[in-house]
Amino acid sequence: PPGHFYIWITIDPDLRGQGLGSTLFEEAQAFLRGQSAFSQESEVRDDDPVSLNFAEKRGFKFQRHKFGSSLDITMFDEKPYLEILHNLETEGVRFFSLADMGDTMDARRKLHEVNYETVLDIPGAKQDWLSFEQFVDLVCHSDWYRPEGQFAAAIGETWVGLSAVQLLPEEEAAYNLMTGVRKPYRGRKIAQALKFLAIHYARENGARFFRTDNDSLNESILAINRKLGYRPEPGKYILWKD
Repeated sequence: PPGHFYIWITIDPDLRGQGLGSTLFEEAQAFLRGQSAFSQESEVRDDDPVSLNFAEKRGFKFQRHKFGSSLDITMFDEKPYLEILHNLETEGVRFFSLADMGDTMDARRKLHEVNYETVLDIPGAKQDWLSFEQFVDLVCHSDWYRPEGQFAAAIGETWVGLSAVQLLPEEEAAYNLMTGVRKPYRGRKIAQALKFLAIHYARENGARFFRTDNDSLNESILAINRKLGYRPEPGKYILWKD
């Protein structure tokens, strides 16, 4: 937004401790004052306490922690999630891939609607997302897109959740780009079932590891990922200064 700026300072490790970072920071602050800045955002690696200390001394405060997680799916026990899937199906929840629906434009439109609604719930998400036309062009026409790796859940004719998978065969891995459930249908373990289907699909296609990205403010998804057995990887702290 107007008045909000991103600032990032990096110094060669061999040249640190000589005041270069402080000088650059003051120069940047002088520029920002001239721009009527009212807030600043930055980030540091979560394994770099020196840089974090530098930022905190200059008024930056921790806002959130973003990091990746990885799941060894060769060791993943499917049995508990098969039971969850079965119970939900008994309750009338249908699970399917876009391939099952013929990957039609109507199916893509319904997938886009669920994407649009659930993406906006992600912490820090912009209050706008891809239009349907952009979604088809940038997602459905991308090299990674496979309709059999786009999973959805529906109750009646209403699509209520999704989970999207990108296969990374050169890394013997797969990436869970997005999992989301519409608000009225949360708390029923639908997201767990969708994530299970995504994991099963990845394993069936030769992946040994399943990766995703996390945000410390998204506690509901973090709790599911921990239950599934995801292990956190190094990430970054998002910092904010008013």
